[in-house]
Amino acid sequence: MTANITRHSDKFGTAPQLSPADMAEVAALGYKTVVNNRPDGEGGADQPTSAVMEAAALAAGLKYEYLPVISGQITELQARKFAELLATRPGPLLAFCRSGARSQNLHQLARGGSISAPSSATAASACNWNDTQDIVIVGGGSAGIGLAASLKRRQSNLNIAIIEPSDKHYYQPSWTLVGASRLQSLGSILKIARSCWIRAAQ
Repeated sequence: MTANITRHSDKFGTAPQLSPADMAEVAALGYKTVVNNRPDGEGGADQPTSAVMEAAALAAGLKYEYLPVISGQITELQARKFAELLATRPGPLLAFCRSGARSQNLHQLARGGSISAPSSATAASACNWNDTQDIVIVGGGSAGIGLAASLKRRQSNLNIAIIEPSDKHYYQPSWTLVGASRLQSLGSILKIARSCWIRAAQ
């Protein structure tokens, strides 16, 4: 379990799904607070419930917090709550979810300016919040971008918004060429521009 912990700083770390038996080792590593970001039942019967994890954490002398977050759907309220935990709970703090990525993203949002107030600063500059949208597409992957491009080709005056937390698109088909050293990876990462790219939706 030790190798799976990623120390982002001397005050914060993330880990994939922990077990009750891991709590003693977490305490031995110097962590003081454990935050569970994985909703109960997400992993089925094999996933320990929050109540079980809390009991194990308290038995190991740790503080425990339950802040469940759905993957890809982190809200501003959740980011603010996580910022509050970082500021008020004993550190170092260790957060975990299924893989650790959700907790890391939550930490980044909690520390960034994007959670200070919902505004057009959290969207692409091309997005005019005073305009209404004709079509809203949820998801900025190949399907979402392809659909938007197809619709714009057929009717160029459409106002189309895409809801997607990332401002980059990773073009998956080209990664086969990257793996074969026939293409540099940067050629597969596209910076999104000239679209209403909503990165934080209320």
